[in-house]
Amino acid sequence: MLGYVRILLVLFAFLFLSNTPVYFIVFYIISASLDCIDGYTARKFHQTSKFGAWFDVIIDLFSRGLLWCSLSHVRYVRILLVLFAFLFLSNTPVYFIVFYIISASLDCIDGYTARKFHQTSKFGAWFDVIIDLFSRGLLWCYLSHWGYLIIMVEWMTFVSTHSNRGPNWKETTKDFPFIVQKVMSNGFHSPLGSITIAGLHVLPIWLYGLQENLLYFIPIYLQYFILLILIIGRLLCLRVELFYNEKYIKYLLDEERPETNGNYKSRND
Repeated sequence: MLGYVRILLVLFAFLFLSNTPVYFIVFYIISASLDCIDGYTARKFHQTSKFGAWFDVIIDLFSRGLLWCSLSHVRYVRILLVLFAFLFLSNTPVYFIVFYIISASLDCIDGYTARKFHQTSKFGAWFDVIIDLFSRGLLWCYLSHWGYLIIMVEWMTFVSTHSNRGPNWKETTKDFPFIVQKVMSNGFHSPLGSITIAGLHVLPIWLYGLQENLLYFIPIYLQYFILLILIIGRLLCLRVELFYNEKYIKYLLDEERPETNGNYKSRND
């Protein structure tokens, strides 16, 4: 009977997927939990059957298939996870880490599935960056009184890249500084690019782990070696950020420079 209940729960879950993500998560998790309970009780009371095992797999494939095909909505779930994470930031660090990492993982899954199923959009890309900046900003401000400076630079860079170049901001030209070209080579898919992205996304959560003594299971020398790599990555990221901000400021100044007739050239002209 639990198998049929699971079908109903999965159907209910996907009714709420796009409009009420919290209900979706609740029904989906209950359905998955019933799968574990169903398997355990069937073995416990010797009620296993080939049909039951086959039917459970069919339900799993059906539910995961729907979820994979619908993951363009996962960014809304990410918002909820980030909010849940920061409820536990100061009191229950382990819960914070769990929710934060799940949210970050969903970002990767969301991007992959959006490309896989051709569901990419300018709004989706923009919105994902907003969620990232929001979550990192809260974390940096918690870690240090000076954290707002780091996130301020990140927001400035977001404005600089998306106002001027839009979705093509990752494309480099020969006039870019050498280190910026190397970091951004192939859309950050390079050794330096990987270190840079790690420094951007992982450094704040790593510092939080050190601060809350959550990395005790990692040898101390390895903790600080990874920290050093992440700091180097963040400094590389800062170099790229400063370059784009400088480039955008020059663009704005050029747009407003005096013309030969004494008037100013405006972006709105």
